[in-house]
Amino acid sequence: MWVFVSGTATHRKATHDFNGDGMSDILWWNGASGQVVLWFMNGVCVIGGGSPGFAASPWAIVGQRDFNGDGYPDILWRNGTTGQVVIWFMNGATFIGGGPEQVFIPTDWTIAGTGDFNNDGKGDILWYNTTTGQVVLWFMNGASVIGGGSPGFAASPWAIAGTGDFNGDGYPDILWRNGTTGQVVIWFMNGASVIGGGSPGFAASPWAIAGTGDFNGDGFSDILWYNTTTGEVVLWFMNGASVIGGGSPGGTLSPWTIAQTGDYNGDGYTDILWYNTATGQAAMWFLNGTSVGGGWLGSMAASPWQIQGMNAD
Repeated sequence: MWVFVSGTATHRKATHDFNGDGMSDILWWNGASGQVVLWFMNGVCVIGGGSPGFAASPWAIVGQRDFNGDGYPDILWRNGTTGQVVIWFMNGATFIGGGPEQVFIPTDWTIAGTGDFNNDGKGDILWYNTTTGQVVLWFMNGASVIGGGSPGFAASPWAIAGTGDFNGDGYPDILWRNGTTGQVVIWFMNGASVIGGGSPGFAASPWAIAGTGDFNGDGFSDILWYNTTTGEVVLWFMNGASVIGGGSPGGTLSPWTIAQTGDYNGDGYTDILWYNTATGQAAMWFLNGTSVGGGWLGSMAASPWQIQGMNAD
């Protein structure tokens, strides 16, 4: 995918790329033992990986982002009982450090996303308060909070459905969905400030937002929809808050579920990773707009293993 800034184009690094080869990888977590495993991917082939360690429930993986700016994604953890937040700094499948050890946030605050909101080359943390509707950003440098702020409030039935650079300015934006009406709204962000936005439309239940990413390679994040009744997949190609095209690449029913989006074959277009919750089988859809290729992964992992899915924003 290409990002246009001041008339020039730069290639956006693939998300979830733990080994730095330009292709997204798969992060697994065993819900029983707490073991973490990485699969390094090249298309549908697992070409390597390893296990950086263990962290059992009530710990849960809530983000994958490069928080220390070394070019490799790190793993963001949250303790569901105490609210403690911890980052594992990663180099490939190797744990190279972490912290902080004493940051506890009340559990009515949820981590709603990660992204480089202040455009300093390091991941930040997006918080949402499920009681008050307040949104807060932490600007991160490694495990240290170096700034941030609150761009505003949006209470239930509104909920944060994802993040992505929908207006192509290099800053992640916030994607909202109204759980009652199905209305979608985008906040255009610059750091912790809302600088604009709008509503591209409505899509009520059983449609659900399953991810974001640049599926047509134009430098703007798009919206991935999944119909939980029919299994149909639909893409909205976005330019700011406007839907400029899209369509359906196909569909597949439960127990298949969309586990993650990312660029798994390194062609610059966001792809879809599917996971069968009954058999543990995984499959890739390589996308170019709404055109699909792909195949089965050569290895599978059934429950209690879970793919730790995050948006390719």
